[in-house]
Amino acid sequence: MTTNTNTNPWWLVYWNQPQTGRGAVAKNGHAILQAADAADANAIVLNQDPAGTVIVNTLGPYTTQAAALAYANNPATSATGTTTSGAATNFSGLVPNLGGLIKDAGAFFSDLTSANFWLRLGEVVLGLILIAVGVAELTHAVPVATHIAKTVGSTAALAAA
Repeated sequence: MTTNTNTNPWWLVYWNQPQTGRGAVAKNGHAILQAADAADANAIVLNQDPAGTVIVNTLGPYTTQAAALAYANNPATSATGTTTSGAATNFSGLVPNLGGLIKDAGAFFSDLTSANFWLRLGEVVLGLILIAVGVAELTHAVPVATHIAKTVGSTAALAAA
């Protein structure tokens, strides 16, 4: 048995490979390795595994490989990387960036109160109506649009007179 001279701590990295192609099955797993920090552990896993591998959670540091292996093999923690009480030990990769989502929602509601937003929305709706009237005038396939086209045509004729 050889002695490991690497002084870096041990990390437990959960990963998955999403389904790719018809009939393919997503693969999930974990790796236990030594690295300087969590970012290095993630980089090692991503460099060793095929393209498309996604890091789900990185736990550690552990002082021994046995401690990381015990945590990974514990049925109460191995599936999700949570403690036996159910409290997550590390949310990185599991929870989306909520700050960004809230910021984007705020920008959306800010746009709703903008006069330019409503002007552009009106232009789009008017453009769609004009396209529908044009298609109805050419094809007579859509009864409602054909009726609108006839009304618009008669109004235009009265305005020109």
